[in-house]
Amino acid sequence: MKTMLLFLSMLYSIDVHCVPTLFCMATYGKVLDVSARRLRPILQHNKFCTERLLPGRSAFKSDQFQYTSCDIMLYGAGSTSQLSSDAVGLALLDEIDDWDEGDEESTEGGMFGQAESRTKSYGVYAKTVIATSPTTADRIGYREYLTGTQSEWQVPCPHCGGFQTMVFKEKKGPGGFRWPKEMRVPAEVYENTWYECKFCEGMIEDDHRYEMQQSGRWVDTKENNRHKSYRLSSLNVLPDIYPMGHFAERYLKCFPIDSNGKAMTGATAYPDRLHIVVNHD
Repeated sequence: MKTMLLFLSMLYSIDVHCVPTLFCMATYGKVLDVSARRLRPILQHNKFCTERLLPGRSAFKSDQFQYTSCDIMLYGAGSTSQLSSDAVGLALLDEIDDWDEGDEESTEGGMFGQAESRTKSYGVYAKTVIATSPTTADRIGYREYLTGTQSEWQVPCPHCGGFQTMVFKEKKGPGGFRWPKEMRVPAEVYENTWYECKFCEGMIEDDHRYEMQQSGRWVDTKENNRHKSYRLSSLNVLPDIYPMGHFAERYLKCFPIDSNGKAMTGATAYPDRLHIVVNHD
C-alpha cells in the first residue's frame, strides 16, 4: 500500500512536478527486485508514461527511467556515493526504518540526511515523501511522523454518522473490535467479529466498510507543524483483503485469552500494521 503511494508520486513527477526524482530503498538489490516485479510493469504498460519516454533503447534501464519531463533514478540506501550525487527535486524514500543509518543523531548525517539534502537546491519546489512501517519510537520514521501534522483517516459510523479513527481497542469502554466473550479460539472469532462505534455503540460489519471508506476524510491532530504526516492503518483496508475477523484472529494469536476472558501476557505484536507517510514540502 505505502510503496504504491511512492509509485503514484513518480507518475505525478512525470506529469506535473517535472523534476529529477529519486526512489530509494534499503539496498540496491531490493530496489532492483521491486523495480523488475512491480514498478517496470506499471510504467511499461501505462500509455501515459510510454508516450513521454525519451526515444532510444537506453531510456529504460534497470535503475533509471528517462522521460521528456524528468529522470527517475533508483538507488539503494547502502550506497553513500549514489545518495550524495546529483540533485533531485523529489525524493521518495521507502521503509527508512530498515536503512542502516550510521549516525542517526542528526538528520544532517546518515543515509536519510544525505538523501533529503539532495533536494535542497530546488528550494520551494523540492519535496521529500517518506513511506515506512514504524519499528520503534526512536527511529527516524516515527520521529518524522511526530514532527508533522499526525493526520488520521476518519470514517463515519453508518448508524449515527460520527467520524472516528478505527483502532484495535481491546480495553473497556465504547469503540473498537468486538466478538462474543465466550469465544476464545481464533478460528471461531474470525467468523464472529464486528466493530463497535465509539459514539452510539452500534454494530459495524464488514459490509458497511465500503461506504465508510468512500466517505472518509483526513483530519490533522497537530496544527502548525513543519510538514504533513499521515498515519495509515491496515484496519482501513477493504474487507475483500482484510475482513474484521482477520484482525481479531491475529490479536488472539498474539494475546491468548485465558479462561476468564482476559488477555494473557507474553504477547509480541498488535494485529493492525501501521504505516507512516511523511510529506516534506
